[in-house]
Amino acid sequence: GINHDHIGAEPPRAVVSIFLGASLFILLTTLLVVRRITRPLETLSRGVQRLGQGTHSLPLPEDGPRELADLARKFNQLSSEIERLLENRTTLLGGISHDLRTPLARLRIAAELLRGREDDDLLDSMQQDMEEMDTLITRTLELARMMQQDGQQDKETDLAVLVAEIGAARTEAGRQLHIEAASSCKAVINKLVLRRILNNLLDNAFHYAGEKPVGLHLHCSGSKAQICVLDQGAGIPDDQLGRVLQPFYRLDPSRNRGTGGSGLGLAIVQQLAQLQGWKITLNNRKAGGLSACVEIPRDQPGQQQS
Repeated sequence: GINHDHIGAEPPRAVVSIFLGASLFILLTTLLVVRRITRPLETLSRGVQRLGQGTHSLPLPEDGPRELADLARKFNQLSSEIERLLENRTTLLGGISHDLRTPLARLRIAAELLRGREDDDLLDSMQQDMEEMDTLITRTLELARMMQQDGQQDKETDLAVLVAEIGAARTEAGRQLHIEAASSCKAVINKLVLRRILNNLLDNAFHYAGEKPVGLHLHCSGSKAQICVLDQGAGIPDDQLGRVLQPFYRLDPSRNRGTGGSGLGLAIVQQLAQLQGWKITLNNRKAGGLSACVEIPRDQPGQQQS
């Protein structure tokens, strides 16, 4: 009953053959897996080296194992943020050098005209130019500081109370401000940063609204809070809504301080919001004017919902 093919079989040789075959298979498989893992790491290493040398790094492919794909995605985000910061720095320095030339030129002309005589009008003009330069430098330094994290810790804050405090200060200053807010809306935020953002938005709104009233509205939901500043000015062309958030960009090409400001108010708002993980949106209102909103997440760990 035994098959003749089984006669003369050598179990030790068969075991050795199986062991060698399995070892070869495991070795080849291991080499393929290691190669698949090390190739993205080599690409990431070259990207980090280029980034350290200040060379623009092309986006890394976000493929391969899940952990390496997540790492490549984070690296691409970091590279984009660094590139954007460098662009902002270049724009900042270029804007300073450009905007300081005009008052400096006026001061040179006034100094030449003042040789050998006194002119109160020229002295007043020179004083105004110097104040303009001081304001520009102050706002620029403020923007530079805002590009770094603020040292104040995030704390649970009632946004309705904060909005009421800001509104009361504006009303006492003689401004027409209409406030709409929920009874309570708590969120874990950096209170100082949000106050700066809202004050900058209100300054911008009152500047363009003239004598017309401005609205400050707080909308609160379970996952987010939204604070909007509504004015009744001329609004912003739709194709420039994103560009006005860039440093030194102004709608008025004449660069007149009386009509265009310094071009830093909304840029500071954008930088502060990005550092906190908030979102700034600008939209033209159907009734006329601009709606500037800051969206704040409320579903942060350990946060109590109201």
